[in-house]
Amino acid sequence: MPLLLIFKPFWDFLTGLPWQVWAAIVCIVAAYFGVTAYGDAQRLDERRAWQDKIAKADAEWQIKIDAINAANRTRMADHAEAIAAISTHYQTELKNAQAQRVADRAAVQRGALRLSDPGATDFACLARANRAGTSPSGRDDRAPGQLSDAAAEFLLELVADADDVARQLTAAQAVIVEDRKLCGRQGEPTAPIP
Repeated sequence: MPLLLIFKPFWDFLTGLPWQVWAAIVCIVAAYFGVTAYGDAQRLDERRAWQDKIAKADAEWQIKIDAINAANRTRMADHAEAIAAISTHYQTELKNAQAQRVADRAAVQRGALRLSDPGATDFACLARANRAGTSPSGRDDRAPGQLSDAAAEFLLELVADADDVARQLTAAQAVIVEDRKLCGRQGEPTAPIP
């Protein structure tokens, strides 16, 4: 009962209002809910339209991204093949050079390969001829300007080392050229160093 006492004055006020006020209140409330419902529907339509546009754009970009990724995978595979070919070529050259080095060393030790100094003067030949006895190797059959076996071996090793460095530089330059191709910097000078 006390609750009814609280609402009784409010109820008396509402029942005392003329019907025009009630009609106005009903119209205002209906208009409010109608506008709100229409606005909500319009916002939902706009949101769906934007979501559709975003989904379509995402799908288009995903197709482009997939194409770019496929092209990059192809470029990376080609790059890996090129680097592998450079490495294989370098290893083959290195193996052949090592075999040549061993063969040259054996030929010098057998006496089948002799190195000489084409710029040796006649004085060196005369000085050697005036020496009594034989050469330290036990042979006197050296041609003028011919180098000793130790000097020949040293020079052959020095030349082989220099050739190894040249091979390393050539392989490194080939790798740099391939890396530039991969990075898209093909316009830069990539000619071998003379």
